[in-house]
Amino acid sequence: MRARTIRMALELSEGDLEVIARAAERLDSSPEEFVRYAALRMARREEARTSDAPTAQGDASPYPSRRSLRRVTQPARLPTDQIARQLVEFLGPQLVALTVDAKPDEVKRWGTKESEPTPVHERRLREAHAAWQLVVSVESPETTRAWWMGMKDQLDDLSPAEAIALDRAPAVMAVARNFLESG
Repeated sequence: MRARTIRMALELSEGDLEVIARAAERLDSSPEEFVRYAALRMARREEARTSDAPTAQGDASPYPSRRSLRRVTQPARLPTDQIARQLVEFLGPQLVALTVDAKPDEVKRWGTKESEPTPVHERRLREAHAAWQLVVSVESPETTRAWWMGMKDQLDDLSPAEAIALDRAPAVMAVARNFLESG
């Protein structure tokens, strides 16, 4: 199927624009990318709801199709404290600490801006955030957390958390893509 471009103008209130901007920032995307994603997701849900025929999405999953998986080419643009807070919220302080090779109390302080991570810890946080976002963009937070802790053959029986702590983030990203693409 050939891709087509649809251009549209939306009239939104300042409040609506702020909500969209905040949501896009949480997902580390532009407001335009977020609106495109939201429109596509709504259309797929509506198609699944009104049709008994199988759709490109398959079932009415609240997660995007693996077919739409795209490479993450930009590093996380969020401030370090927000990255630390997001990872702690979804993975827990102990697992984040294991991932960046730090103490859980340190990780919590980074999220509250009580202290700043070292450059090595900040790099690992950003790498972990990129890998986490890739997987959680397709899988549920629970599945992502389980994937994060599980041993992977492709990582020499290390978990993604352990591999990032050993500075093997590129390998973790490759394993994440393979996991998502293979379904």
